[in-house]
Amino acid sequence: MLDAMRGYARPALTLSMLLLIGGAVGCGGGGSGALPSNGPAVIATIPVGNMPVDLALNASTGLIYVANSDSGNLSVIDRTTNRVTTTIPVGGSPFGVAVNSASNTIYVVDSASAHLLAINGATNEVTGTIPVGASPTVVAADAITGRLYVVNTGGGSVSVIDEASFTVIATIPVGSEPEGIYVDSAANRIYIANHGDNTLSVINGATETDLLTIAVGTAPEGIGIDPTTGQLFVANEGASASVPSTVLILNIATGQLITTVTAGLSPDGVAVDASAGRVYVENEDSSDVTVIDAGTGVVTATIPVGRSPEAIIEDPSTQRVYTANIDGGNVSVID
Repeated sequence: MLDAMRGYARPALTLSMLLLIGGAVGCGGGGSGALPSNGPAVIATIPVGNMPVDLALNASTGLIYVANSDSGNLSVIDRTTNRVTTTIPVGGSPFGVAVNSASNTIYVVDSASAHLLAINGATNEVTGTIPVGASPTVVAADAITGRLYVVNTGGGSVSVIDEASFTVIATIPVGSEPEGIYVDSAANRIYIANHGDNTLSVINGATETDLLTIAVGTAPEGIGIDPTTGQLFVANEGASASVPSTVLILNIATGQLITTVTAGLSPDGVAVDASAGRVYVENEDSSDVTVIDAGTGVVTATIPVGRSPEAIIEDPSTQRVYTANIDGGNVSVID
């Protein structure tokens, strides 16, 4: 991650997002495997705004929302045409973005004002804004419980918002410098990657309390879950941008380490394609994506993308993967 943007958190592809779509919102193979001739590759590069740092899919409309932190706006991409159809001004510094596909509502974290904004996806108008914690960076939605979770990197906490009333109903202390989130809707568990103290906080969504803390690798950021295999993937950015870092594969039920996979430089975002058994990890400082076989933990490919990918999501309906490239000012589409 860029030093100037240490507060940024990775986007969360939640089980609630997958459910809305219709399916279900880091010693394995070291090094970088050769790209198979029939393997995934970049098929399009889409220009967006300045410093795109996060993106989220609306499964109902097929629109992808990209948060451009330096432009103060959202780029809206049509996944069918791979073109920007409109730009939504939000002001400030939009970092995290999440979508409730059922209600066609987009939620945006403005780190500059420490507020969460709600946007009507039909009109592209801001319909509400509420204050959250210090230095908020990422947001995730749980469609089953109707809760929103905002990670406050500067405050070491998570704000819990009731979606219906759009009010903060709880603030949960977690570890130091939380920067990543994943919501497991089926289990009602929320996973938080604490970059500052190398831990993973597990929150009980029913009681809104910190249930468990798991020691992971150095500077964890990205989190993903394969609900089919019960595996948890944690991308560790590592201590040095010049040395390849790791992705831990854990047993989600026990928290025990299954294997460790070497990724690229500064891996920090994770997207899981459960149907294909693939895990995609974006590496910011090597500007590529590591592809891992979820079953074996072996690296099967390394895909060059735009400059400094900062976020990654997967569309379960098309199995396409998207990266927001902060220095490139664009989005890479992998198929």
